[in-house]
Formats: sequence, structure tokens, C-alpha cells
Amino acid sequence: MKSLEREAMALGRTPFGIGHIAIGCGLSYLDFRFPDLHWRDGYPQIATWHASFAQRPSAKATEVVED
Repeated sequence: MKSLEREAMALGRTPFGIGHIAIGCGLSYLDFRFPDLHWRDGYPQIATWHASFAQRPSAKATEVVED
């Protein structure tokens, strides 16, 4: 997580690609399976990046839901 925090600004400046998808999905998985980790508390830069990732139509269309 520390390396993602350091790279968060660069993620926002580079063209969106498969790496962004992998990071965004991984962070979303943490939210879904491990909500008690509260990872955003210690990593505000990547949390901000993830919030914008989560607003993308493709991310919204594929959100994980509890069945």
C-alpha cells in the first residue's frame, strides 16, 4: 500500500490502462472482503484516486454485490 500511496498522483496523470484496472479492482476487493481493514485511513492519496476510479461507468457497471 505504501508504494501505491507514493504512485497515486502519477496514476491520475497517466493514460488509463490495464494497470489502473488491476489496482482499482484490487482496492475494491479489499473493500468488499476486508472492510475492517479501513485501508483508506492511512492512505489518503490512493483513496482519492480509488474514489475517482469507482465513479467510472465501467467500474459502476461491474461493482461486486453480495448475492
